[in-house]
Amino acid sequence: MRHLFEKSLDHLQELVTNMGNKVGDVITNTIQAFKTQDKELALKVATSDNEINAMEHEIEQLCLSLIARQQPLATDLRVITSSLKIITDIERVADQCADICQIINRSEDYMNVKAHGLLIKMLEAASSMYFRSISAYINHNVELAKEVCAGDDEVDSMFEKIVLELSAYLSASANVMPGVNLMFIAKYGERLADHATNIGEWTIFLVDAVHPDSN
Repeated sequence: MRHLFEKSLDHLQELVTNMGNKVGDVITNTIQAFKTQDKELALKVATSDNEINAMEHEIEQLCLSLIARQQPLATDLRVITSSLKIITDIERVADQCADICQIINRSEDYMNVKAHGLLIKMLEAASSMYFRSISAYINHNVELAKEVCAGDDEVDSMFEKIVLELSAYLSASANVMPGVNLMFIAKYGERLADHATNIGEWTIFLVDAVHPDSN
């Protein structure tokens, strides 16, 4: 029975990894759509949420089954608990990307706004945090998870600069909608980094049984 239970835990990590990688593709497509104003790609991202939700539901059902049908040890419970928490953040990352792509689909002139370039850099920094957080989870790498958490300050700093740039744009422009749309995208991008930080924190909890609060 213990052998079967451990195989189920391995399958659980495989499912979380697959979901994490799938959403990694979503982030990559979102940034590409934002860079190039590719509305077809943005629409693809915005309508891909059902698949991500189905993956989350499958993992949730497996976790509940493992708790109900087995007698998990403390270490096992950490695996299950951290998996449930991590998939919540992964799913929310997908939601943020869908929100960004919905804005891309309705906006056509944001590329001329000065903050656009800095916003690309912020999204790429948040994307890097996300990919490293998934790698930390897969490899149970606490040091990498801590590096991810520390990277949130950089994204926050970039977010503040973008807000200042967009505030100046909004006060001087007759057409405020591009700036408003970019302000929303900036906030969604900042949240991507927060979710990556959360994944890093739960990875630390998984390995060390200590949950830090980096946010």
